[in-house]
Amino acid sequence: MLKHFLLIVIVFTGVTLTTHAQKREMRGVWLTTFSNIDWPQRNQSPEQQQQALIRLLNMYQSVGLNTVYLQVRSQCDALYPSTIEPWTADLTGTQGKAPEPLWDPLQFAIEECRKRSLELHAWINPYRAVANTGALPYFSTEHIARKHPSWLLGNGTLRVLNPARQEVREHIKKVISDILNRYDVDGIHFDDYFYPEGPLNDEADFKANSRGFTNKADWRRDNVNILIRDVSNLINRTKPWVKFGVSPTGIYMNSSKPELGTPTTGLQHFSELYCDSRKWLNEGWVDYIAPQVYWHYQQAGSPFKVVTPWWDQQAGNRLIYIGIGGYKVGVWPGWNSSSEIPNQLRLSLRSGFKHIQGISVYNTSSLLENKLGFRDSIAHMFKQPALQPLMPWRDSVAPPPPGHLQAVPSGQTIRLSWAPPAAPGYPANDVHNYAIYRSSSYPVTIQPQHLLRVIPAWQTFYDSSVRVFDSVYYYTVTALDRLHNESTPSNMASTARKDLPVVQIRLYKNEKGSAALRWTDSKPLNATRYVLERSENNEQFRAFLDLGQVSPVQLPQLDTVFATTWFRVRREGTDAIAYSESLAFHPAPVVKSQPPPTIPTVHKEPEPIAKAETPKAPEKQEEPQPVTPVKAPEQPEPVKTPPSQQEIWPTTGAITKPVDRLVVGNSLRINILVVGEVQYYLLNEKGDVITSGKIWSRSPSAYATIPSSNSLPAGMYRLQTRFGDEKDGWAFKVE
Repeated sequence: MLKHFLLIVIVFTGVTLTTHAQKREMRGVWLTTFSNIDWPQRNQSPEQQQQALIRLLNMYQSVGLNTVYLQVRSQCDALYPSTIEPWTADLTGTQGKAPEPLWDPLQFAIEECRKRSLELHAWINPYRAVANTGALPYFSTEHIARKHPSWLLGNGTLRVLNPARQEVREHIKKVISDILNRYDVDGIHFDDYFYPEGPLNDEADFKANSRGFTNKADWRRDNVNILIRDVSNLINRTKPWVKFGVSPTGIYMNSSKPELGTPTTGLQHFSELYCDSRKWLNEGWVDYIAPQVYWHYQQAGSPFKVVTPWWDQQAGNRLIYIGIGGYKVGVWPGWNSSSEIPNQLRLSLRSGFKHIQGISVYNTSSLLENKLGFRDSIAHMFKQPALQPLMPWRDSVAPPPPGHLQAVPSGQTIRLSWAPPAAPGYPANDVHNYAIYRSSSYPVTIQPQHLLRVIPAWQTFYDSSVRVFDSVYYYTVTALDRLHNESTPSNMASTARKDLPVVQIRLYKNEKGSAALRWTDSKPLNATRYVLERSENNEQFRAFLDLGQVSPVQLPQLDTVFATTWFRVRREGTDAIAYSESLAFHPAPVVKSQPPPTIPTVHKEPEPIAKAETPKAPEKQEEPQPVTPVKAPEQPEPVKTPPSQQEIWPTTGAITKPVDRLVVGNSLRINILVVGEVQYYLLNEKGDVITSGKIWSRSPSAYATIPSSNSLPAGMYRLQTRFGDEKDGWAFKVE
């Protein structure tokens, strides 16, 4: 009888869809490795470090982030095998010591980010060489501070590479060139370490090569400018699709004049760290600036609400991503309001700024701690996925669209398949990702509200977030290249049947306990009216309710039905009049062993068609709970178990595990071991599905309660869970 519920694909062509109106946002996070602030832990084995990184990436994905800035060079060392600089001590505990067994954290991170459609940018500190000179005796003999101490410049215990030295610039470019040539990174990212604060002894360098400057401050800024320009040119020559950006401190210059700076009193990187970020934007040397606006919304001397808008005016034809100081939430004075981060996110991303097209959170540990619901507010803002901002100065050529899109039900999911476009032959224009758009109403457009997921180009997509037998879904797919240039959409596919105009009707009780009817139609544009018909014998039907055009509708009229009655939907359209299958409605519980009473045919005068009560707004329903209506007796019962029940899912304990021993009257509590959406099925000993649903886990050790499990009678049961393509299951006993 399952065939009565299967949905067949209909492919639409020639549909006009709105293109390139997608709201785009960079949603980033800094993953700090220096001194093990975020990751890794130096006392862990390589396998433990890998699993810890996977958990972090899952968390990023679950809260809607799309970019990871991974710190791969924090003080002239390397989080990857390098012949130029020694292994970082943050990986093994000893600088210069390779991990055992050997692995490449940068390559591993790239591969895992690709699986989750996260961009990975290699974050390097261009100048910082020794964070604390007290640790210098423990540095590798191959470290640049040991091999070239004359290259260092510093103040206090900090030592940086001297920006005035040509050999320093060549060394930094050699490191970056090595990363570009060996790794498929999406970007190169500099942080805020330039010239150190305080007095500096670089008079000899100034005299030796002033390049015509008479003002030392201008000369210092030009030293940094040379490096920024040279790195920009290096990237453009090597891999022009790789992005380049810098995250300086939040204040460019303190000034009451907007054309010079902001009315603030904080550290100004133009005159104290000698970096002219505004020049980098105007010259087009960087793709974006991510100022670290690490102050609360109304902070005296540097309010977030004042500094952030100023940056939008400085971008030229480049982009601004605002750095968010998550590490201060619930810790620093003035950061004790749960509305602080939501206010910052709304100002940055929902105020209509032209150039501010993203944010980045510092740091990962603050997301994990979730103080004052910080992570939750990020997830709420980013629950709708977004494409990366466009960078037309790098590339504006979109790839060809995919074709032959099909949407085929597969168990309790919908499998999408399509033909990839031909490869253009240039890496920047190769298809890197696909964007999946879905709508429950006709037509689907590539608008923000319809974007369902961004997936890697090699990945097959299964939509498990649908109720396959409840609604019709419309899909279209676009191709994205390395810089997220988006193709025109594919053809549109639907899960509607094409053998019957009306796919299915379903009677159920909604959340308010009222009877309601849902129907789906494979050709809604051709329909002119839907009428609910009734019969006392499943043979002679007459009009009962005018349903209008909106599904679902409430049916309080069923309260007046006191005998077994059959219902069906008549669809009137420009193409044909057609009928759904009929459903038998039993107002009282029916014992299955007894046949339903036979109602003799009674000829009556035609009744006027009443109007159905349509809800003012579509109800947001959970899986509808069946009421007394059942299928007509002559039709086999619908299969209650999912198709996947034909084989028992393995018992692995990888997705969930039980928490307590269960007795009658207690609820089933489970421990969820993954981050993301988990689908569950609760089965009895016979394999019938008792209840099913979905749970959203926001941490790798979340607890959840299975609804209605406290009403289970004594006996054996099985809980089966699905997480993406992974399946899991285990049995338990109710005593």
